[in-house]
Amino acid sequence: AYRSEKVSGFVPTEFQTGWAYGNFLPTHGSDSVSEAYIETVVPLGLGVEVNGAVRGINYSRSGFVTAWKLGATWQPIPDILVRATQSRDIREPNLSELYATGTSRTNNLTDPFTGLAGVRFFETTVGNPNLRPEQGDSTTAGVVFRPRAIPGLSVSSDWFQSRVKDAIAAFSAQDIINLCYLGNNDFCSAYGPDPSGVNTYAFQATRFNASAVKVSGIDFAANYRLNIGDSGRLSLNANGTRYLEYRSETGIPQDQVINTVGQLSGSTPTWSYRATLTYDTPTWAATIAGRGVSSGKWQNNYVECRTNCPVSTVDNPTIDVNHASAPIYVDANLRFKIDDTRFEKAEFFIHVSNLFNSDPIMLPI
Repeated sequence: AYRSEKVSGFVPTEFQTGWAYGNFLPTHGSDSVSEAYIETVVPLGLGVEVNGAVRGINYSRSGFVTAWKLGATWQPIPDILVRATQSRDIREPNLSELYATGTSRTNNLTDPFTGLAGVRFFETTVGNPNLRPEQGDSTTAGVVFRPRAIPGLSVSSDWFQSRVKDAIAAFSAQDIINLCYLGNNDFCSAYGPDPSGVNTYAFQATRFNASAVKVSGIDFAANYRLNIGDSGRLSLNANGTRYLEYRSETGIPQDQVINTVGQLSGSTPTWSYRATLTYDTPTWAATIAGRGVSSGKWQNNYVECRTNCPVSTVDNPTIDVNHASAPIYVDANLRFKIDDTRFEKAEFFIHVSNLFNSDPIMLPI
C-alpha cells in the first residue's frame, strides 16, 4: 500500500506582523509512506490458536520501521475464551508536528538567571522536521465469558500496559530557559534577546522526541441482547476502564515522574465509563446513554490545606481546593425509519447530548 500526504496554505501578510496572539503562518510540507503486511492464524488444537502479524513501513522522511503483533487465544470450554497479545506500534509525526511554520504569542516568565518574575517574552512555536517516529510496546491479557445458559450475554475483562518511547513533547518558554540555566546547551540556542526590543526575550519553541509514557489499566465490557416479542430487541452495552498507572517522563531534569492517575488536569481519571440501553424495532429505535469519569484531584502532587499548611515547594505546592466532583452525562437518541418506497434508506432522528444539562468538571484556578 502507498499513501502520500501534503499540506500547504496561505495567510495574508497583515496577519503575520507579530500580534500578541495568533500570527498563523502558512505551513508547507509533505510525507509519503509505502507499506506491506502479512497476517496469519495457526490453530494448535485443544482450543489454542496463535495469531501474528508483521507490517513493514517505509517513510520517505524517516526511513524503514517494523510494527508487529503476536497473540494467542485459548478456549478450554465454549463459555470461556482466554486471550493475550504483545505488539510493537509505530506513529510517524503528523505534518503539523513536522512542518508547522509557527504561531506566535507574548507572555511572562520567571528568569532563573536573574530571579526576576514577570519577564516579557515573544514566542514562536514551529515544527521540527527532524522528529523520529514514536515507538510503543503494548501487552494485553484477558478473558471473555459467554455463558451458554444466558444466550446473548458477553462479559470481558482485559488488563493492558503500554510503554511509549521517543514520545513527542513540546517545551514551553519557561521550560527552555530553565533547561538552559541547568546547563543544557541545546536549549540555549532556542532563545535570545528580542530583536524588536519590545520584549526581553524571543523564543523559538519546537517539539522533540524527549518524552516517555507508561500507561496501564483494566478494561471491562458487558453486552446483553434480548429479543422481545416478534420484532423488538433490547440491547445493553457497558464499558469501563480502571486506570492503574499513568507516568509521563518529560525529559526535563529534576522533573518529578509520578503516577498521575486520578488527576483531572493533564492526565487520566481513575475510572472512565459509558453505558447504553437501546430498544429497536424494524421501524424505530430509542437509546439512552450515560457516560462520565470518576472524581479526582486537580494535581496529584498538590497539598490541599487551609490552615497549618506545610511549606509550599515547587514539587509540592499548597492549594486551598485540590479536588473536583465529576458529573454523569446522559444522552438520548430517537430514530425513525421512513416508511416510503421512494426513500427506503432514509431515516429521521433526534439526538440530545447532555440531556439534563449537567455542568462540566470545575477545576480551581
